[in-house]
Amino acid sequence: MDSANIESLRDGISVVVPVYNSEGSLTPLVERLVAVLPSSAAEWEILLINDGSLDRSWEVIRALAARYPRVLGIRMLRNFGQHNALLAGTRIARFTVTITMDDDLQHQPARTSCTARPTPFLTASGATSSPGLRSEPSAS
Repeated sequence: MDSANIESLRDGISVVVPVYNSEGSLTPLVERLVAVLPSSAAEWEILLINDGSLDRSWEVIRALAARYPRVLGIRMLRNFGQHNALLAGTRIARFTVTITMDDDLQHQPARTSCTARPTPFLTASGATSSPGLRSEPSAS
C-alpha cells in the first residue's frame, strides 16, 4: 500500500475473514462480531472473502451483507488459498486497524482485542515489515 492509500484510511476497524466451506459458522461469527465491534470503534466493517467455497457459504455471505450494512462480501473466482483471500481483504479494508480472523469460530470475537492499536513493525534497515515478521534492529 502506498502512502496515498494509507493516508486515505479512516479511523476504525476492518475485520477480514477468509471463508472456505463455512456456511454453518458464518452467521454466528458475524452476529458475535456485530455485538462486539460497536463498543470498540465508532466505525467498523466485516469483510467476508469467499475463497471458492463449494458449499452454500456465498449465499450465506450475501444474506449477511443484506442484513448488516457493515458486512461486505467478496467472491473470489476460484480457490486461491487463505493467504490470498487475506491479501484481497486487507487491500480493500477502509480503516486504520485490520484484524484477521478464521471463519470457524476458533478465534472468539469476544476474546479478540478489538481495541488494538497499530504497531509499527520495522526491519533492521528501518523499512516497514508485515505483522508476525517483526524484526528488532540489531545492536551495532
